[in-house]
Amino acid sequence: MSNSETKDLLACTDDAEFKKKYLIAAACGLGSFFVVPAFFFLGYLAQTMKRATLGRKGLPEWSSFAELAGLGVAGLLSMVYLLPSALLTALSVLPVLGTTVGFFSASALISRFIYFGALLAYFVGLAFTVCALHTYLSTNRIAEIFNLASLLKKVKANKGELGFLIGVAAAAVVAVSFVNWLLSWFGILISALGLTFISLVVAYNSGAILGPTIQAALPEFPSAEVVLEETVSEAIEPSPQAEDDGGDRWIPT
Repeated sequence: MSNSETKDLLACTDDAEFKKKYLIAAACGLGSFFVVPAFFFLGYLAQTMKRATLGRKGLPEWSSFAELAGLGVAGLLSMVYLLPSALLTALSVLPVLGTTVGFFSASALISRFIYFGALLAYFVGLAFTVCALHTYLSTNRIAEIFNLASLLKKVKANKGELGFLIGVAAAAVVAVSFVNWLLSWFGILISALGLTFISLVVAYNSGAILGPTIQAALPEFPSAEVVLEETVSEAIEPSPQAEDDGGDRWIPT
């Protein structure tokens, strides 16, 4: 990966207050056990995606927690496409649960095979998740999150860039999972910090890849005063006189 590609990939870190915003996001991620912080975190990811669609670097401010919670609901619904990956990950633990197995044992091989399937499901599911959230930001309609035909078209149209982004994300998730396994309980903290960073990078770059939302692309509506002023000006402005074409005209006396 070139320096320019790395710089573009980490554009969300181009923020004077990145550390503060990132640590708040990590705290919400760690506090997801209490449910409510999870909605704030997912809502913040949605705002990060929307910020990227506007072409702005860095992260959004932590403000309007009511709005964050509302966006968090849409983010949670969008994650329905990650359920197959989560299910397969859980199933991959079963063959080796409560037993001591060798690296090449049948149980270990089955477990790794299922986990590989979980990674593939994660790869596809994350593509649909970011497209679903982007579609909601564009339309403000919950039903569009589950419009599979529309989402499939969006995934296909951006498969190259999304594939690269999600491939990097998947590799990072595997690395974080390995660290978590290696460091035991201390690895949970490292994993939370790492997964928060990965989530912010994916949210920002997917927004940049998928392009401006419909709402962001629409011009701002002019104020009522401006509309009234323009209307009055057009009404009182005299129309230009037609050029003389040399023909006869009837002039009332």
